[in-house]
Amino acid sequence: MANILQVSKSAVSAKTEISDHSGVRSQESVTLHPERENISVQDPAARQLEQEGRKFIHFESNVQNFLSRLSQGMSLSKELNELFFRDLGTAAEISDPETDALYQALLKEMDLQNPEQLMEFMDSINRSQRGFAGDFFQSMQSILSAPVSQQLKDEVFQFVKSFDNMSAGSHLLVQLKDIGNDLTQLIVPSARQQFTALLNEINWEETPGNTERNAKVMNEKIIPFLAKYISKNHHYGAVRTASAFFVLYAAKYENGDQTRLRTAFARLLKNASFRSYFQKDPEESFQELVKQAEQKQMGESRFPELFAEMLERGAEGKAGGDSIERYMSVLNSLLMNESVYMPLLHMLIPFHYQDKNVVSEMWVDPDAEDESINKVQRFFVKFQIEDKGSFELVSTVKDASVSMQMFIPHELTMDSEQMNQDIQEILKRNGLKVKSLLITGKERDLRVDEVFPKIRERAKSINVKV
Repeated sequence: MANILQVSKSAVSAKTEISDHSGVRSQESVTLHPERENISVQDPAARQLEQEGRKFIHFESNVQNFLSRLSQGMSLSKELNELFFRDLGTAAEISDPETDALYQALLKEMDLQNPEQLMEFMDSINRSQRGFAGDFFQSMQSILSAPVSQQLKDEVFQFVKSFDNMSAGSHLLVQLKDIGNDLTQLIVPSARQQFTALLNEINWEETPGNTERNAKVMNEKIIPFLAKYISKNHHYGAVRTASAFFVLYAAKYENGDQTRLRTAFARLLKNASFRSYFQKDPEESFQELVKQAEQKQMGESRFPELFAEMLERGAEGKAGGDSIERYMSVLNSLLMNESVYMPLLHMLIPFHYQDKNVVSEMWVDPDAEDESINKVQRFFVKFQIEDKGSFELVSTVKDASVSMQMFIPHELTMDSEQMNQDIQEILKRNGLKVKSLLITGKERDLRVDEVFPKIRERAKSINVKV
């Protein structure tokens, strides 16, 4: 996807930081040249086309657009609570049988019976979000921030890319299977039987990291078949687009082979300075990392998969035509929180516990302040509790010391003193000291950019149009 960079009068040299939710970051230098801004269009027809185009193109920053949408999209937990637990919950049934079965399976997954199940459910969602967490990747991040050779940094990025593809192996197979099924419907009937036979050669339940056999089928049979089909039948629309996605996911899947991952790690070990950035033996840490990635894919909660499919079906109208717009609103809010301009970890946790429906939304900044020794983490949580109302919590943790503000419905403020004591007791049981704790009535909804001002600071950076 191309980026059109708009520039000011003076030359700008900036480093754009690329970050995923893991905290592993890379930097690219971008130099913008003002002399290109006032290029004269000599050809009259081209000049007229340029002038006409300016009437329809609004040269405004994507960052500003993101901030505007962010300010408007702060009711996700409320919308989801009403959509899943009120509207669907009171409906006699969903007309589409498959969607109704999916919704019942989702409710079962969210129905938690005890504190242990609740903690495991939340940990599972947290693990699914934090693909690059833990001491191992913190050491990797230290290498990228250190004055080491570019070759070592490139090898770190190659390793991270391979690990990402390996840990997403099961998900990539699901994507490839869906695209394959779509292609089956798109190609002409006379070619479907042969293409279906090729798809059936893939083991869709293959263990993560064991990609060699499946990759061979994709590269030597399926992809050549699609190339010949497109060339022969001149299908350059949806078939070619779907085929391009199949090739992309196939390449990612193949790159996630454990042999490639171990080879990439072996190259890192050959660097003399690599081990110095690890407190533990990096080889032991690597083995633990691979084992955890395999267990994660084979034993995680089904909630993320079911939730995503339910949203997709809802947006297609299969949960009722009246709710399409609301499903689209939820999807847009979720996508907005995955934006490249959102420097925070975002989690959405809906569940049913102690006869109450709860939807919790959380934003976490694991590096809220730039401190070389003492790590500072900042949390912002919004949650809806059935029959109780809307709550918000803002907390900062530093050196196991917690500063917390909690905003609760006004009708519950009479119990705030007891809440204060209970929360302090919970924090102390978990080894945390209470620096300050304020519980007060909720006057309005806080915005995430109010709690994390660093989001708005990005509006002062390069003006980028995607």
